[in-house]
Amino acid sequence: MKIKSINKKEGIQVDHVAYVDTDSVFVSCLPLVKNRFPEIDTNNVELMTEKIYEIATEVQNYVNGFYDVFAKKVLNTDKHRLEIKQEMIARTGFWVKKKRYALWVISDNGVPMDELKVTGLDVVRSSFPKSFQKFMKEVLVDILKSKDKDVIDENVLKFKRVLGEVLFAEVAKNSSIKDIKKYQDPVKDAVLGTFAKGTPSHVKAAINYNKLLVLFKCPPKYAPIKNGDKVKVAYLKNNKYGLEELAFRGDSDPDEIIQFIKDYFDAHELFNSELDGKLRAFYDALKWEFPSEHKKNAQKFFSF
Repeated sequence: MKIKSINKKEGIQVDHVAYVDTDSVFVSCLPLVKNRFPEIDTNNVELMTEKIYEIATEVQNYVNGFYDVFAKKVLNTDKHRLEIKQEMIARTGFWVKKKRYALWVISDNGVPMDELKVTGLDVVRSSFPKSFQKFMKEVLVDILKSKDKDVIDENVLKFKRVLGEVLFAEVAKNSSIKDIKKYQDPVKDAVLGTFAKGTPSHVKAAINYNKLLVLFKCPPKYAPIKNGDKVKVAYLKNNKYGLEELAFRGDSDPDEIIQFIKDYFDAHELFNSELDGKLRAFYDALKWEFPSEHKKNAQKFFSF
């Protein structure tokens, strides 16, 4: 869909459609509001919302009236379900890919608000670590509020620097275990850190946990992880058992396993595997260069 106008000053066409989906379209109302109300204060959220609804209602009524004519003349019926409806007004929007976007909404179906709404991004996925969800929301809010790239870059680098100081339970990946019996190999399972071919990472982590229960001679009250259990998964640094990941429950684990995770928790591997790619998708959508600690230090070194 294209809704264009001519920029008289520069003599070019401007497309006012921000995004089109299966059953929705996001259009910039700013040109219409400014044309009708040249002196309006565009920073006055309440007034802008009122005027946008006024114009949107006119458009809505006009298009729905056209649908009646279309149904009669083209479909030969007086009854149809074709209808458009104005739903939300956002101050800003950020589209990463189709069906993946964030909006700073100021009105939803006529209800005033001032909040972030996210669709299709991992910010809302329950398996995503809570601290990562919180940080990604902060990044999205900064983007939608037009914070300088330098500020957002520094926040990303700072989060990565202090990640190792955060309690591992707050940043470990959430997961649900299934098919653990399918991947248990009677021969290979006898050796710690070996698995049947094709074993998923989170299942490996659960099998590692169960093996460590035996190795550490943990009391029977600590039951092995089984199908259906909700767990957290920690990535590990090099250790004497050669384990790369380890599951834990977070509320009823033996001290030996918790201490093992504390000793070998690899926060930066977690960042690289769970957060790095998602942040890069934001930067790619904005056509920004992704921040680098090394490049930042080099720039400091050569600035004089």
